[in-house]
Amino acid sequence: MEKRKKTKELSEDLRNQIVRKHEQSQGYKSISKDLNVPVSTVRSVIKKFKAHGAVANHPKCGRKRKIDKRFQRKIVRMLDKEPRLTFKQVQAALQSEGTTVSTRTIHRRLNEKGLYGFQIISLTVWIGLAIASIAIGAIYKDDCPIQPLIPIFLLVSGVTHLVAVLLLFIRGALGVCSLILEGLIGMFTFAWFITGSIWVFSLYSKGKGPDLCNETLYYFAFGFLIFEYVIIGLSLILPCISCSLKICFYER
Repeated sequence: MEKRKKTKELSEDLRNQIVRKHEQSQGYKSISKDLNVPVSTVRSVIKKFKAHGAVANHPKCGRKRKIDKRFQRKIVRMLDKEPRLTFKQVQAALQSEGTTVSTRTIHRRLNEKGLYGFQIISLTVWIGLAIASIAIGAIYKDDCPIQPLIPIFLLVSGVTHLVAVLLLFIRGALGVCSLILEGLIGMFTFAWFITGSIWVFSLYSKGKGPDLCNETLYYFAFGFLIFEYVIIGLSLILPCISCSLKICFYER
């Protein structure tokens, strides 16, 4: 009996093309015809991608990483430069360079670096701060006769923070509109932040009390602004320190 011929293994580039066409809602038969690959092979490649999050062949013993350390560092650098990138956007960026991975794999690699956990903590802090600002502003809205705009400052700041966080989750659906909205909200938030600083800090040397400004309201607004100044300062200083360390390291 004649031995069956061994099928030639598909290149990784061809497997990536199959996955890309499938993600563009192209059917198995259509992909098969376009790439001159059997339908069963197309189905097998897509099934493997859905199961493992990658198209590369894995060794039979042990589990191979779908993203090596180089690509893991690349993902971290991408999110360092643009922290608001979603997993889908990271996936698309890697795919454009010929690396096809699932969002679940990206999530796991970020968890290993502790980056995803940091993002969750940051979002939780900002959401909590925004809700607290709205609550304090609403409760004490009539308790600062000397500067009645301070409660309004807290209310508006809380709402804009929540809207900014919401845009992170729906930016994929909004596309370019999301970038325009984020830009407008960013400019408004900055202008509002400076205005609020003038209102709050101008009262620092004056007395506090029920006839002037409620202490809880004032000190919350004061702390809120100081916290944001610290965050702005760190966001400016840390990249400079990181860049300097990298320069020193590579020069050695």
